[in-house]
Amino acid sequence: MLGTGNIQVLLVLPTTDELVKLKQRSALAPAYGLNIVAESFRQAGYETMVLDEFMLKHCRELQDCKSWVGAIFKVLQYYPGIKMVGFSVLTNFRKTVLNISRLLRMQRPDLYIVWGGPHVTGLHKEIFFGDAGCFDAAVSGALDKSIVKYLGSWLDAGGGKPQLKFLEGSLSQNIGWELAPSYDQYLDFCEGVFPRLILRTTQGCPWGKCKFCSARLLEGEYVLCDHEKITRELDRAISYNPGRIEFHDQDLLWDDRHFKRIISMISEKSSHRIEEFYCHASMESISIEKLALIRELSSTWKIFIGLETISSRLRRQLGKKPLNNHDLAKFTELVEWSRKSNIEIGLYVMFGIPGEKPEDSKMTIDFLKRLGNIELCFLLMKVFPGTPLYRKLLAENKLSRDIWFDEERPDMVTAVEGHELERAKAYWAHALEEFPQAKMRNAIDKKMLSVGEQ
Repeated sequence: MLGTGNIQVLLVLPTTDELVKLKQRSALAPAYGLNIVAESFRQAGYETMVLDEFMLKHCRELQDCKSWVGAIFKVLQYYPGIKMVGFSVLTNFRKTVLNISRLLRMQRPDLYIVWGGPHVTGLHKEIFFGDAGCFDAAVSGALDKSIVKYLGSWLDAGGGKPQLKFLEGSLSQNIGWELAPSYDQYLDFCEGVFPRLILRTTQGCPWGKCKFCSARLLEGEYVLCDHEKITRELDRAISYNPGRIEFHDQDLLWDDRHFKRIISMISEKSSHRIEEFYCHASMESISIEKLALIRELSSTWKIFIGLETISSRLRRQLGKKPLNNHDLAKFTELVEWSRKSNIEIGLYVMFGIPGEKPEDSKMTIDFLKRLGNIELCFLLMKVFPGTPLYRKLLAENKLSRDIWFDEERPDMVTAVEGHELERAKAYWAHALEEFPQAKMRNAIDKKMLSVGEQ
């Protein structure tokens, strides 16, 4: 329920403005990273509220809001003491944040507006000069204590806007924060509804070589969480009785000892109370031996793997390990074994990789057919700011630095353009015809596929 407490900081994670469809989704969870930021502000003495998809769906006072702007202004009405609004900017939804910030500038010029998140971290120089009129500070990386202290000094001072600041945080400090106090706030705002919760037991990507992925850029080196901290967070998460717990590690199965310890913790803590666990793994880390550890647990496990493509040429180009016939046969055996063991395997498959040819697409589709019934998610490859692929395309003059500030562009930039993009969309559409049960990652993908089909 809104209206209680003296909130000073509002943190927002805007996504699609199709809120009617958003609220129909059942699998929403509190935003993990933003709640870490909220907890860092609270520990510094500033009452903070998170406004994310989960809050929009489950908070009674916000359920009639038809846009993020409407929800933000309603929160500001309930909490007149809010002095700072911080946005976590996702590349897909930069325009949404831009429009909200412009409106806040006009109607609430007294507010301090701060941008952070993945898009700012990957493109901080361009953001700082291209969108600077829409915020008072831009934060790259994670909010360490010095940044929280600096921003807190704005809240304490009151009156007058400070000089525009660019603040560079660390990539490793998030590993120490615990989310239990932040999740507790949802008990008040959302009346204790937790269909799913997110946990992390590691930070960073153990592989770290994928040229299209921003994980290493945003999270730094691969680090294991302290197991005592994981135990406390898992205890608290289970106490909320969610239907599903998601481990948002880049690869939960990578470190053998760590994975066994996590499974042991779950086994000890009455995992029968959780209907489903979800995690990510890689072709390199997953094995029947590891899956056997979770077969005896009463909960269903869903494990998603970034296959992308089985073309060795394209996998090398992406920075992924090539797969030989033995690797593919072994994985096929693993999928068949998992079907009998209460374990669901899902695959991310990518189209629009630079240099992709019809035979590459056919090779991957034929392999998927041999796997039989399996959950699939098809994606059109996009360029995330700051990644090796982004830098390569810049160097080859295939991408303009100004592209993020072109209001006529789609919300995301693809890795291929022109005729290559049309071919990639044809491969993608063919794959969806072959596997009609396959999903697209988000609304951006659907928009990209429908461009030019009017």
